[in-house]
Amino acid sequence: TGLALRLWLVLDTVGTPDIAYWAGHAKGVDALGLGYYRTSWLVNHPPSALLAVHALWRFAEWSGIPFRIALRMPMLFADVASALLLLRGLGDAALGRKAATAFWLAPLAIVLSSHHGNTDSLVGTFALASAVAMGRGAPLLAGVALGAGAGVKVAVMIALPALLRGVPETGPRIRFWAGLFAASGLAFAPALLMHDWVGLDRVFGYG
Repeated sequence: TGLALRLWLVLDTVGTPDIAYWAGHAKGVDALGLGYYRTSWLVNHPPSALLAVHALWRFAEWSGIPFRIALRMPMLFADVASALLLLRGLGDAALGRKAATAFWLAPLAIVLSSHHGNTDSLVGTFALASAVAMGRGAPLLAGVALGAGAGVKVAVMIALPALLRGVPETGPRIRFWAGLFAASGLAFAPALLMHDWVGLDRVFGYG
């Protein structure tokens, strides 16, 4: 049921105005590169997210697949990943099945990933992956996952205080920070290499 609803929304609905905004961002990046940051206060996503959606837009143009589908299908896959993380990552099989089922059938999760037309579901997946990795004693991987999430939306950093409570020891905490800075550094490297401080101001000022 959860999969059928998601596929129907992705394939057969127009989504929200966010899809048109993303199409406009993709066209702006196609014409101006990351210099597009300087043209509109609406451009407030990290450079890695802009470049990824631009690639999806180019793929849609090349393949003839509607952009509304190309943009939302990866969010459906993000939901699959989140469900699997809940199923396998909680350390309790019965609890994992209940959590994964509740998430998979939750109307909000379905609409957010498969109708909305934005990247929020992927942010949730990376935050969840970071929490699962931390719970399994892999702080480096947890940091990488959180840093990757920051490359989608910096709002994922709201999870940072809770994650840090899972690593009170100095060694694991250093590994967590190393993973976080490495992954987020790669995500923001395009803007940093271009000295595009306007772009960074747009992202961290959210406008």
